Amino acid sequence: MTKRWVVAVVVIGSSALAQDGGVDCESLLSRTMRGLNSKKARAALETLEKAPSACASRHGFLAARGSAHASLGEFELASELFLKELREPDPTWVAVKGLAAVIPSVSPAAREKIAAAGGKPDDILYVPGHQSFAVLVEEVFCRDQLVVGTNTTPSTKVHAWVANLECPAGTRFQKFVRFDAREDLQDLKQAGPRRAVERMIKTGKLESKFGISTAFDLYEALRSRRTDRSAGWLLSWMADGPGEKKLLQGLLKEDPDDLSSIITLASLQLSEGDNEGALKTTRAAKLDRVAIRDARGADASPSGLFSRQCLALRKQNKLKEAEAACRKSLELGSRVNGPAFFGEVLYLNGRYAEAIEQLEATLAADPRNRRSVIVLALALQELGQTEQAAQRFEKSWGLAEVLEAKLTDKRTRAQWIKALDRLDALGVAASLAHCGHLYLDLEMKEQSDVCFAAAKKIDVQAPELARLEHLAETDPSTAVKGLEAELKKARSAEGFAMLARAQAAAGDHVAAVTALRSALYLLPPWELPDELVATVCGEEALPTCLKAAPPP
Repeated sequence: MTKRWVVAVVVIGSSALAQDGGVDCESLLSRTMRGLNSKKARAALETLEKAPSACASRHGFLAARGSAHASLGEFELASELFLKELREPDPTWVAVKGLAAVIPSVSPAAREKIAAAGGKPDDILYVPGHQSFAVLVEEVFCRDQLVVGTNTTPSTKVHAWVANLECPAGTRFQKFVRFDAREDLQDLKQAGPRRAVERMIKTGKLESKFGISTAFDLYEALRSRRTDRSAGWLLSWMADGPGEKKLLQGLLKEDPDDLSSIITLASLQLSEGDNEGALKTTRAAKLDRVAIRDARGADASPSGLFSRQCLALRKQNKLKEAEAACRKSLELGSRVNGPAFFGEVLYLNGRYAEAIEQLEATLAADPRNRRSVIVLALALQELGQTEQAAQRFEKSWGLAEVLEAKLTDKRTRAQWIKALDRLDALGVAASLAHCGHLYLDLEMKEQSDVCFAAAKKIDVQAPELARLEHLAETDPSTAVKGLEAELKKARSAEGFAMLARAQAAAGDHVAAVTALRSALYLLPPWELPDELVATVCGEEALPTCLKAAPPP
């Protein structure tokens, strides 16, 4: 096995690397490891080795040094550093993956040392989470042979998982690996249903992007409180706007020219109604300095800066400035947000033909942009093209009902846009409330309360619906009563979807189909979750299923 593996680490973060003794260890580590590759590894290593003692003793620096040595082809030393960190009380995921990666390139003696680590109860290896445990056990090499874990069993005596291995072949021994012995994690593994988390994990996207395949893995990843960009991506999957915003603000203090973080932060500020904050964020960016590639190597476009500026200015009713920002966005290549926001500015100015041109461009790139469909219909109506407007408006799939208005209503242009803004805000509130539900599933109450509080500032009903949906996991009948009471106060697609799930769980199929029909009345078909249809309809096709109940 001569294949050489190189470990590339973009950013390593850990809550244990916070400021200590006046030294910001985390920032030092992030700056050093950002964009690590073989050409820069030596410089990164020199910086790490010269780090103040307050930082150098931290375990995150062990993994960082190991990664640098691996990039330089110094695999034996890298393996020693990775192993050393794995014996710390809270190692990073990088140490686990790094060790598995360098094993094929180290000497047989080093492989045996790695294979033997954790070979007895008083030498327990600590690895965070099931995924890392599997990597460490299944990818250990011994004498050029892959060590096979014949079985793994939990041992309450030593608070560890025991893997029965053979290395060399025919020689059995046990490896003791403690993934976490803390009571809160043990409780999580034995807790009740976590439907919202399970639905998210079932898509497989968390596993492909983050190596997360269980609720425990997700809990562990969130609990680690990493402060690199990948943590922001995970928080976005959790719909945790407050958490992601705080993380991005920290990243931008470290790297003010990170365009991806700038645009994402501005978008989050706009979603929570902080228009002035979004303007300040985007205007602080310098076009001649911003990095146009994010940490994953994906392209980011500066057009996003100006489309966000346009939206913030439009919400402040500064239409002339908004138009200039939108035009700049279009010049820089924006294909969706730029023309969409520009179309609304033009509509508000009464320039309907120009607005239609921009909105048609938006829909050519994003046919399911419901907001642009609405504004386009309104502009057509103003030009007297009533039939075309009605056709467009029908494609909004019930938004007219949500807005409690029709095209014939005597609303001003500003009132229509304000109503659409409110509709978007309700969507943000629902997303934040879902974040609270996810954290409730993971028994992370503090984070849950933050998301619910943010949702409540926008819509007082959103967190109540989410709490009831969480209750439906263990007490569907009680949740049904609560959801029905909330929906009498205000109808919402999210609320009817939750009610349909709860009624299905309570065994009331006909009522569940009725609630599903109500949700569909307020949503386009493509936004109806597949799992919701499967939960309510079983193997029946949606049209057949809906015949089981009258229309709402």
